[in-house]
Amino acid sequence: MDVEGKNNVPSVIAAAHELKSPLSLIRQLSLILEDESLTADQRSVSVNRIYLTTQKALRLTSDLTRAYNLNDPTLFPLSPISPLQVCNDLLYDMKPYIEAKGKSVAFYSPTKIPLVISNADLLGRILSNFLDNAINYTFDNEKMQLNLKVYKKENKVRFGLRDFGPAIKASYFEDIKNGMTKNAEVVHARPASSGLGIYISSQFAEIINSKIGVIRHRNGATFYVDVPISSQLKLFEI
Repeated sequence: MDVEGKNNVPSVIAAAHELKSPLSLIRQLSLILEDESLTADQRSVSVNRIYLTTQKALRLTSDLTRAYNLNDPTLFPLSPISPLQVCNDLLYDMKPYIEAKGKSVAFYSPTKIPLVISNADLLGRILSNFLDNAINYTFDNEKMQLNLKVYKKENKVRFGLRDFGPAIKASYFEDIKNGMTKNAEVVHARPASSGLGIYISSQFAEIINSKIGVIRHRNGATFYVDVPISSQLKLFEI
């Protein structure tokens, strides 16, 4: 596949880099399970880690499939959806993985928030990638933050995921784009990831008429996606 081919699908090299870590962990844990001296509890912990790591790898391969099919808008219809429901579903689905990593998330939202016009599947995947990223880099003694903010004048709702980890460069997004589509050698402040999930999220955002961005902090970053408010403005959640 051309590295800047259909829908700017990330290069094979980038995808292979991102899959290497979970696959290596699965292999390591499988070897551990061969140890007959393991207690039942130790064996259960290893099996659970294999399951969660497999789920992460499957999420990535599923995202790559979605990215390849973005040229077909009929696969990703837009409709009014609930920001609260999207966030609650995200936290519910990711809870086992968050807890297994020894992390926690605080969720903040206004009392009233309008519906947004989006695709629940792609928006959920964007937020999952943000959360995956935050889990990888948030320091153990810090709590991640999921925030919803309404910007009425700009007609948008911002979904933000704040992590507390290493600082990132101002050229973060440009570096990721170069690394994904041009196989460029990119030096990251956060070397554990190639940035594939964030890059794919930017592709998803374009399809749902949204925009992702990052706010740099001295101790981490907030990744966000701005989603248009539904024209059914009278429909507010309480």
